Amino acid sequence: MNIQEQRCVLVVEDDIYMESIFKKIIHSIDPTLKVLWATSADEAQAVVQSRTPDSFKLIIADYHLKGPRTGYDFWRGCRHHFPSIAFAFVSSVTPEKYLKMMEYYQTCPKFIRKTFQSDQCRSILADLIKEERHVV
Repeated sequence: MNIQEQRCVLVVEDDIYMESIFKKIIHSIDPTLKVLWATSADEAQAVVQSRTPDSFKLIIADYHLKGPRTGYDFWRGCRHHFPSIAFAFVSSVTPEKYLKMMEYYQTCPKFIRKTFQSDQCRSILADLIKEERHVV
């Protein structure tokens, strides 16, 4: 990691009202983390490409983003190019529907259903942020 790059969490969410919620939850887990925000998959891709992959502790993306590319499309690219970055999806779909959408993958990102309780979200994100990921 570049010495100048602060460890960060990228949130990809087109609902701007979620920004303060995620920042509060992430900073309650680790106040030293920088929270980066993108509202589209293309914007998120530019953020990821502008930093070294090991500067990211986690990427959180809305499964259904507005625009031509979804959070799912963004995850597939990250999964291929940056497999060491932990990833979580947020969506208003039921957990059952999420698992059905992801049924073709042996492993899939953690899922946080909107609207969530802050404690539940914090628990999931804390586990992902504290987890050390190594890709062989």
